[in-house]
Amino acid sequence: VCGYIFSIVGTVTSIATIGSIISPQEYLRLLFSGGSGLMDIRHKSGSEGLSGIFKMMNYFPLGVFLISSAFNIFYKINNDDKQKLNRLIIFATISCIIKVFFSLDRLTILAIVLVFFYQNFLVRKIKLKYILFLILIFVLLSFITASRMNGSGIIAFLINYFKLSIVNFEMVIENQKIFSYGFNTFLSPLWFIMKFFGINYDIPEPEVWVWNPAQYFASYLYMDFGIFSFFIFLIIGYIVRKIQVKTLLGNLRYTSIYFIILFALVTFISVPILRAVEYWVMLVLSTFLCRFVKFSQVNTFLK
Repeated sequence: VCGYIFSIVGTVTSIATIGSIISPQEYLRLLFSGGSGLMDIRHKSGSEGLSGIFKMMNYFPLGVFLISSAFNIFYKINNDDKQKLNRLIIFATISCIIKVFFSLDRLTILAIVLVFFYQNFLVRKIKLKYILFLILIFVLLSFITASRMNGSGIIAFLINYFKLSIVNFEMVIENQKIFSYGFNTFLSPLWFIMKFFGINYDIPEPEVWVWNPAQYFASYLYMDFGIFSFFIFLIIGYIVRKIQVKTLLGNLRYTSIYFIILFALVTFISVPILRAVEYWVMLVLSTFLCRFVKFSQVNTFLK
């Protein structure tokens, strides 16, 4: 019940975020007709309109999807409960897709592909229907990318992004002299909280860059800690390994955040999601939802 409620709330806030700037019907007409100005509307809705507190809820459906999928994969559940869980996953997936159309957010698509690939290519045998699903996802990703990039395809976008990210990373290493000590990565959400309470803090940005948005997680981490950033990766590896072990041992709380953590890792090569407040909201959501998950002794063993 809580999963459905959070998914619905996230869907409503996603639509309302755009609806505060332009009517949802007009927005969808522009989206599917290839009209211009979509990114201007998106940027305007991000800085104006709906309160930031409500905008953070846009990732609720994705959080429900990632948490429920982890339980579905790592636990054996009786048939009745499994059907209920699968219905929730389908509902959360549909909510995520609606969110994608209204936010043009490619990272949500990446998270869905991550779970699908883990479940159907690493755990199960490859089937034709899984390949067809991936093709549909690729079509959706191409459509969203074309809407964001004025018709540019997903392949062209990836080539440009990764090429410029490499250049920017090199420039950061060569030129960065002022460091942010966590505020470009792990403490980035804290900056938004400080800003909400009127506390001003200027976060150091790249001193030399080609295309500023194109930054790897490694670039942001270097802006935080300089050469010592490479030691942070060792700490991240230790934490991820611990989560992996605890999940395989059946720990409920670690299982609930398993795909949320993997989602953060796969975004390291693009826009690191953990810099967003919404990512940490998903972690809080997992802690909250765990309070309502009850397993009997019969069905708490691993597959």
